[in-house]
Order: sequence, then structure tokens, then C-alpha cells
Amino acid sequence: MKKILTMAISTLFVWASVASAEDREAPGVTTGEAAEMTQGLFDRAWTVTPRVGLFGFQDNLGNYASRMTEGFTTRYSLANLVGTPMGFDVGVESGLLYSHIGSPGSNVLGTNPPVRTTQGANTFIVPVNATVGYKFADRWIASMNVGASVLHRSVSNSMVLGRASDLNLGGSTDVFPNIGVNIGWALSKSLGLSLRGDLIPTPAKTMYTTTLGAVIGIS
Repeated sequence: MKKILTMAISTLFVWASVASAEDREAPGVTTGEAAEMTQGLFDRAWTVTPRVGLFGFQDNLGNYASRMTEGFTTRYSLANLVGTPMGFDVGVESGLLYSHIGSPGSNVLGTNPPVRTTQGANTFIVPVNATVGYKFADRWIASMNVGASVLHRSVSNSMVLGRASDLNLGGSTDVFPNIGVNIGWALSKSLGLSLRGDLIPTPAKTMYTTTLGAVIGIS
């Protein structure tokens, strides 16, 4: 699964490079393309954002740990449907983030633990959020997202969530609330950067993700 995600993210970055280059080829644009060329990145109806960062959680020894996380989020704007005030944007969002958890005491990549116990443990997070943003400058947007995160553990007892499933040796899927903030900076009409942090409260300790992403305008 990690190889598939890595290949998909690499493909998206290549696509973004091509799209960014096309943005710079303004001469010769036809009248029919003018509206799209003047549309800013954060005015796009659909964006996809490959992401990489950290995932924080409580391991099965009771210690708070962090692991690398990677994947993507995708967002669809509803601004044209609901008629938001100028500068504001609302939308819906989902995606997929992957982390290799490994055994307690592992490094940020989930490897080299002092004792191998749950070395095959992986986690997948699927966010399902509503988003509200405000474009406070030509190239900048600040937004908040709220909703839920669907969290799947391939080895349930690799982390403590405060659920009965923490004792399971097999996989389990749980749903928790999610709230986060995001700052976006448009580099061109098709490509930008996103710095994002999310909190995922659980009956045990609150988990978090913090990621840096490349925002790609699709349509």
C-alpha cells in the first residue's frame, strides 16, 4: 500500500509541474480560455493535495509517539452552489493518510525498535470533513475543517485509543471526531502549498496529524 501511495503522490507532483508550466504560457491564450486563466488556485472547484508529515498517538506501552504519515486529501468547493460572501469558501473534503506504526520505541519511520512486538502494524486515516475558508489576500487562504476521521489499525493493540478494540490482535476500524486548520499559499493558478494541522480526540489521548502538502488545481 505504501508503494502505491508513493507512486500516486509522485504522479501528482509530475502533473502539477506540467500544470504550473502551462500557467506560464500565457501568450496565445484564446478568449474561451480567458476565464480559466484568470481563475485563482483557491477559486478552483476541485483540488487534490499530496501530503507528508507526522502522526501522533499513544502506543501500547502508554507512551506518546510520532510516526511519518503520507497520502493525500481532496476537496470540492460548494461556494458556487450555496452563494458564499466574497472572499469566503465552503466545501467538503476526504482523502487517505498512511502511517507505518511498527513496534513501541521505533523511530519516526516505524523501524529499529528495541523489541519487536507489533512490527507489522500500519494505520490508515480517512478524513471526512466540511471546510470553511477565507481568502485574506490574493494568494493566501486560511480555513478550518471539522468532521470525522475513520481510523483503521492493521494491528489493533499497536496503539491505545480507549476502545475495547485496543486489546484485539487483529485489525479494527474506529471513527473519531476531527478538527483542524489549514493555511494555503498559491504559487500559480494550478499549484500551491498547504500547511495543515488536525486534532483527533479519542477516549484516551488526543491524536494529531501535521502535514505539508502541494495543492493541485484540477478544475
